Amino acid sequence: IFVTHDSKEALVVSDKVAYLEDGKIVQFCCPATIYNSPHSKSVSTFFGKANFIKNNGKNYCVRPEECVVSNDGDFSAKVINILYLGERQEVEIHFEHEKSLHKFTIYVDKNFQLKENDSINFDIIWENCSTL
Repeated sequence: IFVTHDSKEALVVSDKVAYLEDGKIVQFCCPATIYNSPHSKSVSTFFGKANFIKNNGKNYCVRPEECVVSNDGDFSAKVINILYLGERQEVEIHFEHEKSLHKFTIYVDKNFQLKENDSINFDIIWENCSTL
């Protein structure tokens, strides 16, 4: 048993990961499952960036890499902030969906030309997102 509060370390060194909350195991599984199919918002956010949205009556955890900028994307958003991280850009966007304003973090290619206040369209790869 190895105990850590470093989520990246837990994913890298473990065959199985247990996430505890208030002394109780909330989720216990392999690293890929805990990242890709978290059971709660707290698990989602501990193991990486996570966006949350309700779609067709279901609550989803949408990882930034599951959002794809596309000219004919289903969602229209405004770029609020851009962080250049070398291998990619981390982009904060705001958009409206089902009468609610959402703030998402998405990843785009390091060479993709964007600036603050740009309007973009994007799609969510729903089949890769987990329901909560």
